[in-house]
Amino acid sequence: MPEGVTVKDIREITGMSGRQFCTRYGIPQRTLENWESGHSTIKPYALKWVYLIVKEDEHGGAFTKYKKAKS
Repeated sequence: MPEGVTVKDIREITGMSGRQFCTRYGIPQRTLENWESGHSTIKPYALKWVYLIVKEDEHGGAFTKYKKAKS
């Protein structure tokens, strides 16, 4: 997983709205909103799971672009 990646970065890479992302990946919308707003912090293992699941999904190629853009 690229260093410094956030759950919001992951969602934005997919091009999905928060609602679409939550529906597709089974995340409660309030939980995602809290993570993205900083109201609560996603546990490192959960962030890695979200990253890996999204990467395995059709959006995997986008992470290569993200990594290059952050360098």
